[in-house]
Amino acid sequence: PDRCEWSLLDGNRDPVVGAGELSQVPQRVERIQLVIPAAQALITRVRLPRSARRNSGSLLAFAVEDQTVGDPEANQVSWLGSVGESDVVAVIDRQGLQRWHDALNAAGIHGYELQCEILMLPWANGEWTVCWNGSEGFVRTAEFEGATTDNGDRDSPPLLLKMMIDE
Repeated sequence: PDRCEWSLLDGNRDPVVGAGELSQVPQRVERIQLVIPAAQALITRVRLPRSARRNSGSLLAFAVEDQTVGDPEANQVSWLGSVGESDVVAVIDRQGLQRWHDALNAAGIHGYELQCEILMLPWANGEWTVCWNGSEGFVRTAEFEGATTDNGDRDSPPLLLKMMIDE
């Protein structure tokens, strides 16, 4: 995480985009968002006790243990919201997140929000939004839900997307 891509957004102007060392990222901004790439996040449904919803610790990691591979303690799990009787959580790699946290702190950036790339796509009730680069992508299917797609090409859509449409 020594290098990053960044954008300065101002509703009144065109975005200013850059890339480079974290130490070169503009410092005097109102809000910083660390965007987790779609392929590095799992968004899934679970049933949680009401008291666990605002917890992002071990309890949530063990709640998704059967849907993840490996040690539950290796995951950072955060509650996103509720859909019907289910709770929606995001799962990301704890060590990877810690590396970014440490690198941002070293660059003098101490306060930031985490955003999942999937949930940054626009969404309207009853519609899906797909981001696709010709071989891979991701889809947002609801307010708190979406997924990364597997590989596809110009003639064959990603299998996951086809399965989601069929369902």
